[in-house]
Amino acid sequence: MGSLSVWVNRMRPVRTPEAAYRSARHVVYLACTVVFTLPGAFLAVGLAFAPLPPSARRYPLAILGAALWAVAGMTGLAAALRPRRRTWEDPPPARAEEDGLTLPLRRLPRLANPIWLGLIGVLMTGYGAGTLDVDRLPALTILGGGLFILGLIAVGIGHSAHVRLTPSGLVLPSWDPAKRDVDWEEIKTIEVLANMHPQLVVTLRDGTRRTASLHLLAWSPSAVLAAVEHFDKNKSARARLTDPAALERFRTWKRR
Repeated sequence: MGSLSVWVNRMRPVRTPEAAYRSARHVVYLACTVVFTLPGAFLAVGLAFAPLPPSARRYPLAILGAALWAVAGMTGLAAALRPRRRTWEDPPPARAEEDGLTLPLRRLPRLANPIWLGLIGVLMTGYGAGTLDVDRLPALTILGGGLFILGLIAVGIGHSAHVRLTPSGLVLPSWDPAKRDVDWEEIKTIEVLANMHPQLVVTLRDGTRRTASLHLLAWSPSAVLAAVEHFDKNKSARARLTDPAALERFRTWKRR
């Protein structure tokens, strides 16, 4: 299993950024996501609707955990699937935000992080309480667990998967704030590599790499790569990266 994970996650060159969606690694990832999702769905339905003997009772926290398990798998599957060509041909425009332009996300996959963290919150709350029988939990445990779950969901919402282009550089998604900002002058090379998804890989002059998965973005991977390469090579054009019109030519970028 460990060697399979290493094989799936190893990044490699691709002929075009979209070719990542046709790779064997991508198919394996989709299959693993389906296998992960189905038990959660069956468990949620069983816990919620299966007939019970008179002495048994249903556990709401267990049902919620199983439902989040299934939904987390489905959002992961939706994020992994290649977007329909029509979606790429007419995606939303870039949005002016803070000091630059933020590329939009696809609709359903943007929920993945909050749902995954909510699932972790439910599981940890149930484990910490020592039981899944809500009626026997002290009120403070219910309140504390609920706040913990909401806090994790808020963290997931706050973690942005967006890619932002600014006059001074790139802002890439990362859980580590210190690795989000990349100055244009620090960039050595820009390319798209692939594991189970297309990945924007920015190599800095000191040899370190910054990566951003492109599968959550509403724009095609080719469009994102073309936009980033253009402003990396054209220093004089970067000052326009506060006006959405600066990226309009890349929004409906066709593969060439």
